[in-house]
Amino acid sequence: MSNRLAAGTARRNVLHLVGDGLAGGGSTIVLQLARGLAERGLSVTVGSQGGSYILDQAAKQGLPILPLDFTSRRNTVRVTRALRSYLRAHPGTVVHAHAARAGLPASLLPGASHAGLVYTVHGFHYGDKLAGLRHLAMAAERFCISRADVTVFVSQHDADRAAKDRLLPRGAVTRVIHNGAAPVPPVPQARTFDIAFLGRLHFQKNPSILPNILEALRPARPSLCIIGSGDFEPALRSQVERAGLQEQVTFLGALDHADALAALAQARILLLPSLWEGLPVSVLEAMHRGIPVVASDVPGTDELVIDGVTGYLVPTKDAQAYAERIAHLLADAALRARLGAQAIVRARKHFSIDGQLAAHAALYATTCVTAGMPS
Repeated sequence: MSNRLAAGTARRNVLHLVGDGLAGGGSTIVLQLARGLAERGLSVTVGSQGGSYILDQAAKQGLPILPLDFTSRRNTVRVTRALRSYLRAHPGTVVHAHAARAGLPASLLPGASHAGLVYTVHGFHYGDKLAGLRHLAMAAERFCISRADVTVFVSQHDADRAAKDRLLPRGAVTRVIHNGAAPVPPVPQARTFDIAFLGRLHFQKNPSILPNILEALRPARPSLCIIGSGDFEPALRSQVERAGLQEQVTFLGALDHADALAALAQARILLLPSLWEGLPVSVLEAMHRGIPVVASDVPGTDELVIDGVTGYLVPTKDAQAYAERIAHLLADAALRARLGAQAIVRARKHFSIDGQLAAHAALYATTCVTAGMPS
């Protein structure tokens, strides 16, 4: 564990590192962190896969970018060398790595090359892996945490799981900082869609259950918009066609953040049937917009959604249970309005972007600053 931590001086330069940089919740969180911290006076650079979504968006927002090559784990040492070159040109930088793909090359950096290393866990993904791969993934997480000056968890569940799975070395410094989203003025919206799914079409998000839920809703034929893309999209399109659901389902594809949120605002309900989560950004965005959520009852999501108060939580793979809750909400506009209003109150109180930014700014100022650097 590093003893280079010092308190009382403000951070001048932060390098946010993301692995693949694809469109999705993780990229959204890092972009809003980078932009918000830059607005607070920090010098912020975003490093990620060259040509990725996150670098394109960061450049459009006027943030400095650092293209890297995360296409293979075999490039880890090469990425570390590129980071060392960057750090030589930008002394006194805090390196903030998000998830293990970025965390591994950052963890190989010599301590003297940077002012501090922050590692953020955006949900643990080793639970679904086969035994050998699971142990390797856990070892990678353990190594990243052991090398970090402070490890941030986006949910209390992840912090508890890290302790339970013995990922934390003795003396590890950890923080729980929930993801946040910006409040939205209450502007009436035309509800074009009954249901929205917002997320990457990836195994984690369990998109293959969506046609089953629509079938369970028959004879009702609610409309569903799918916002996002991914490797499950071809199979999902085939499922929709085989079930004769084409007229109900609209695939909007991967949209930039603003367009994705505009599409979400046109829905009456957000549906998120994930198999696991860290702290899902799509749920946060829906809550800030007063949109009730029907989601899987998985750790992380259950820290956001209060069942029966701001939305509903149902067993992960139970298509019938999803259908029953959705039908209940679609049939009762007053219930949707009440749950939506309660979601707004909870989101603004506990999951605001201002709170997230303040927590990170304080983290850099008190734990990852080179001793003696002027504030």
